[in-house]
Amino acid sequence: LSIALACDLRVASSRAFVTTAFKNVGLSGDYGSSWFLPRLIGLAKAKELFYTADRVNAEDGLRLGIFNAVFPENSFRDESFAYACELANGPTATLGLMKKNLHAGMDQPLSDSLRLEAEHLISAIGADEAKEAISAFMEKRQPRFH
Repeated sequence: LSIALACDLRVASSRAFVTTAFKNVGLSGDYGSSWFLPRLIGLAKAKELFYTADRVNAEDGLRLGIFNAVFPENSFRDESFAYACELANGPTATLGLMKKNLHAGMDQPLSDSLRLEAEHLISAIGADEAKEAISAFMEKRQPRFH
């Protein structure tokens, strides 16, 4: 669970479940789980999951924000691959700037976040990805970033 929590996005099979389970083995947490989980689901719910070691099924994990998508077990491989391909075929440099903006916004004042967003927006406007997106919009087609 801990390594998955460190990922930007997490997908699961409809039959999947997660648990902290640290209580059951006499451990306090590992690999950043106590840092990532509260940021995903809130401190109170993270405490509950740590203290109880309850299993969280895929549906509840999606509702809580542990998972970003849940796919049926029989089509999990194909659907999760399609999900990943959609991201990989997108404007990856732009996604990287979005990630920087979002992470910076978690621990800095609004004024600093606005400044960083403006810097990234200005750099993105002249980039190839924005040019392709604008061309695709004008030509009424899907953009091709790669």
